[in-house]
Amino acid sequence: ESEHIKSIYLPNEWLRQTNIVDTPGTNAVLQTHQQITEHFIPRSDYILFVTSVDRPFSESERLFLVRIHQWRKKVLIILNKIDQIQKDTDKEKILNYVRSNAHQVLDDITVPIFQISSLKSIGINLLENYLRTELNDKTKLKLKLENPLGIAERIFDKYLAIVHERKQILVNDEQILFILHSDVDEYRR
Repeated sequence: ESEHIKSIYLPNEWLRQTNIVDTPGTNAVLQTHQQITEHFIPRSDYILFVTSVDRPFSESERLFLVRIHQWRKKVLIILNKIDQIQKDTDKEKILNYVRSNAHQVLDDITVPIFQISSLKSIGINLLENYLRTELNDKTKLKLKLENPLGIAERIFDKYLAIVHERKQILVNDEQILFILHSDVDEYRR
């Protein structure tokens, strides 16, 4: 633990093999909050991405989801404060907006989206049941084993891009050298 991290232990059998980390998220007032949040991305096996109906899928959240996707993390989206929207048509518009943007950011991967109200406990049981089913022991083990592969793939992609960039620089340099040699040969004649 540090001054920014607090551990809370609950006597719950399902949580025995599960760690849930509630990070400050994006648009944090303190820069350290953003850093803490980003620090946990590569270490996470499964990410519960929380947005709210009052500012669904803000630009900072979109950029954060891009980073999550770059690390190849499995994601579930939680649309919070659903109790603040009265009309079903408005709820549907917001849900479609979040779904469409997530679909675009995640390269056409469809992720589950849960509409909840943490204040009024709306949708919490549905979310909890989904997580208990989705994160059973077999799936948790699979996610644990896939995590290092996702990290390795991310690092590989990063350095592959650098290699391609440097290769292009070499090709350009080679073309310039060819032109210079041609000019020198032309000058000597």
